[in-house]
Amino acid sequence: MRRTEEAARLQLELYESRYQSVAERAWFWPQAVEASYREWVEVQREVRRTAFEEIERVLGPEQQAVANLVESVGGRLLRRYSAISLLLVELPERAAERVGQDDRVAGVWPDPGAMVWEEVRAEKPAEGMREASDQRWETIPRDPPGLSMGAGPLWDRGINGAGEWIALLCGGVDPRHPILRGVRLESRSFLTWAKTWFTGFADQEDAFVEQSYPGSSFLGCTRPASVIAARGMEGGWENYRGVAWGVSGLMILKVIARFQSGTGYVAGLTVADSVDAWEWLVRNRPEVKLAVDKPRWVLEYYATTYDIFGAVQSEVSESQISQPTRQGELDRYASLPSLVAVAEVDIRGTRDRADDVLDRWSPRGPTTDGQRKPDLAVPAVGFWVAKPGSTELEALAQGAGEARSALPGAAALLRQAGVRRALELKALLINSTTRTQWSPEWGWGAVDVERAYAQRQGVVSGAVAPGSRAYYRGSVEGAFSTTLAWNRQVQMGDPNNTPWPGCLANLDLRVYRESKGRC
Repeated sequence: MRRTEEAARLQLELYESRYQSVAERAWFWPQAVEASYREWVEVQREVRRTAFEEIERVLGPEQQAVANLVESVGGRLLRRYSAISLLLVELPERAAERVGQDDRVAGVWPDPGAMVWEEVRAEKPAEGMREASDQRWETIPRDPPGLSMGAGPLWDRGINGAGEWIALLCGGVDPRHPILRGVRLESRSFLTWAKTWFTGFADQEDAFVEQSYPGSSFLGCTRPASVIAARGMEGGWENYRGVAWGVSGLMILKVIARFQSGTGYVAGLTVADSVDAWEWLVRNRPEVKLAVDKPRWVLEYYATTYDIFGAVQSEVSESQISQPTRQGELDRYASLPSLVAVAEVDIRGTRDRADDVLDRWSPRGPTTDGQRKPDLAVPAVGFWVAKPGSTELEALAQGAGEARSALPGAAALLRQAGVRRALELKALLINSTTRTQWSPEWGWGAVDVERAYAQRQGVVSGAVAPGSRAYYRGSVEGAFSTTLAWNRQVQMGDPNNTPWPGCLANLDLRVYRESKGRC
């Protein structure tokens, strides 16, 4: 893939720069945006088609040989993927060990089945609680989360995410909400395996239908979509904007559905549906370089292969979800190395960052296996979001997917400003916080888009061969910080571990002062 895209790099950059230029002037010449976008996308798709044809020639025969092996032990091939080297199969009991011993097989992992996060009840909150909440929010200024991230000065410069697309893998979106009026929404549904494997399926396959009840969004897209792309609405909210309110569009991939459970419902997904969605996305929408997803290990593999900036929610083990998180109880699979894991900040409904506090429910690091997660802190509480199935906004009193979605919104602004690659964005966002030390609560600090924009010229990318070193030269004055972000090297480990394990290459960053010849 990298070889094919590098050969076409000049052509890709030409069409992309044309589209970016037209998108930034959409207010002046709107009819030119669609044509320029289609030209750019078609060039990208043609390059991807060429790459996948070569991948199929190389990978196809080997996958067929493994499929034959599966059938020889009484199994059945369900789906073949080529965006990553993966087969989805059914195996008889005790056949997994036999398949896993074959030299052509890196490992055999069970699909954990339906991942269920929350039980949803159609109960209204107590009247007194609702009144107390209303009184609290009536006194709070209506400032969007982007202002607390420092996005205001970028908006004033015309940097609002124009030209960028963001994918959200979730439970559908309500496209009729007035705060999203004018936002381009495209959708596809991937619920094949959820319908096939589990009883009680009680959702609609249309990704423009978000099934929700009071107190839950079923991990839907409506609220996070408003965090990213809100463009204001009547009733005093005319200037209420999302972090990247000028994005070209949101790609809504429905992979989460609701299921009947007793007298209520649960929200869940199958890993296979998420993999199907990613397979389609990287094949057919190569312009999408920012994404929000729930199953973190799936995002890890696709994001690192196809240079996609991915944001994940830092999460705790199941035993801790009913109480505020204590330090060191962040689950070891909460945040895989190359993704950006977020802590949750209460912005108190204001643009003033001085009054921001860490939310009491925000997970504290490090992970149980010693990783320094979370990476960054983003707004998750204390602002307003679109209320699904209505024409109203609701106060966000506890973060969910909204915290994750704020980060790709910030990344969209920086991509428009010229920082294009996923690892560049990660390094820049970490380096531009006001903190210089990692903490279990805040990670490396709160996202500051204004500072990141000011540091954007200092971003460099390069590759280092094993056992070698690379030098970069620059001038600095006074105190400064520098951050190294690198892609993880895939190394398959214990097949009994799910999700799939990985490791990091051992890279070190050292800074030398030329005049004194020392670190």
